[in-house]
Amino acid sequence: MRQVHAIGASGENAQFHQDLIEDRQKQALATHKKQKDAERKKQQEIDQLIAVGLIVDCTAVKHMTAPQLNNQLKIHKQFFKDNVLAKVKQKDMKTKPLKLQALLVFPGPVRSGYGVSSNPNQDQDRLA
Repeated sequence: MRQVHAIGASGENAQFHQDLIEDRQKQALATHKKQKDAERKKQQEIDQLIAVGLIVDCTAVKHMTAPQLNNQLKIHKQFFKDNVLAKVKQKDMKTKPLKLQALLVFPGPVRSGYGVSSNPNQDQDRLA
């Protein structure tokens, strides 16, 4: 009888609480890892866009490929916080002419001749 009591309710309860604590620790570590991965991915995307740089020459913009136009649109959305472009989803602009039109109509750096300096540190400060 004593052995049943030792293994019984209080022993099972203690084991349940220990398992619960271990499970919550695993969940917390997994959540923390997901957050760190998301932050790292976002920083990599920002670094990639900074490396691409802003193109302000209209003729150069007109001769860009669709992926290059995508990068320019991302730069406009993320760094210049344009309200009009923010409302338009990238998937809605599937064709190159639509992307090109969005960039050329955008009343920002491409249209106003926004100068880009030759010093990359100044560009990063301005775009960040």
